[in-house]
Amino acid sequence: MKPDAPHRPDYLYVGSRSNLLSYDVERNADSFFVDAPDGINALVLGKVGSSSKPLVITGGNCSILGFDDSGNEAFWTVTGDNVSAMALCDVNSNNPLLLVGSDDFEIRAFDKEEIVHETTEADRVTHLTPVGSSSKFIYGLANGTVGLYSNVKTRLWRVKTKHKVTALCSYDLDMDGVPEVFSGWSNGSFNVRREENGEVIFKQNLGASIAAILKSDYRMDGKEEVMICSEAGEIRAFLASDVELAAVGTIAASGVSKDSMADQKLLAELQEKKLQLLSELRQLERAVKSSKSSEVPVGMLPPNTALSYLLEPDVKLGAVILRVEVNSDVQIVNVIAVDLEGVVLPDREVIAISPKAQSKVAIVPLKPYKYSACNLRIQVPHD
Repeated sequence: MKPDAPHRPDYLYVGSRSNLLSYDVERNADSFFVDAPDGINALVLGKVGSSSKPLVITGGNCSILGFDDSGNEAFWTVTGDNVSAMALCDVNSNNPLLLVGSDDFEIRAFDKEEIVHETTEADRVTHLTPVGSSSKFIYGLANGTVGLYSNVKTRLWRVKTKHKVTALCSYDLDMDGVPEVFSGWSNGSFNVRREENGEVIFKQNLGASIAAILKSDYRMDGKEEVMICSEAGEIRAFLASDVELAAVGTIAASGVSKDSMADQKLLAELQEKKLQLLSELRQLERAVKSSKSSEVPVGMLPPNTALSYLLEPDVKLGAVILRVEVNSDVQIVNVIAVDLEGVVLPDREVIAISPKAQSKVAIVPLKPYKYSACNLRIQVPHD
């Protein structure tokens, strides 16, 4: 802070089911305490309506209230259902609009007290976060969906996983002027996606559900870092770096040691080799069992069984056809395609195909909703 700059104290705002507390951190005292009859499920700080100063904007049961720094009500409007998420975003490239997510699956944009746009999603809206100072924002749903809108009308991408979204944030990790999208999940993982297409460029797991993803100059050196916090109390911070983030699981940021990166890469290679060795061991065990008996045990595949597959486009169906064929005297019962990252199959994670009649061939039509690189892994249960 410059010597002649006005002093701006820090305040902590706490919303509950019945009131709003403003706490002066430096004085260690309450600034104001007001009743909130409709409860407070979400709050955001910023300018809205006709106010020239930032307000504490709270969302409760169908109502949105704004309070000034003295605790006086300076803004009021209503929405269609219980408020579950809020954000201020410059979605119309003119002035910031108030985005409100609610339990009725709606994302509403307010210009002052008036609703100017509504978007219906597939589930309850749990998170809303602006992407930098642009007209874009990220949203999260209760069903594990994360997506990005450009203004309030154009959705650029969305992905869905089986895990619950617990945190969203935007941060320019590679210093290219375009913020990346950070998302935290209930299984302890967090990933970084490209803003333009949702491609995963980095991911890690903290072992416990992600509690928050924050941006802060916690080292007091004038540089903002992104901090990942887990419910177990673990915190990891990353510095922005002017490097290309090209491969999932590799990152060369100032806040990550190269030794740690090398260890993670080596661990991944060892785990992959372990799986290969275990697979070879099972094959040898089956070969020994089959050599001791002229008949193949029930539930076991013959030792010479081989599985082949082919991917080819089908213009008439508008799909990519996965053709799976087995060479031995066995029949295919089920073929299951799993979209682990949620970037290929629209609105679902699994496709299961059962041939109508016993056959050595099974065909699975895949209809990806966008062009995206992905890995195809074939696994066969042996017993």
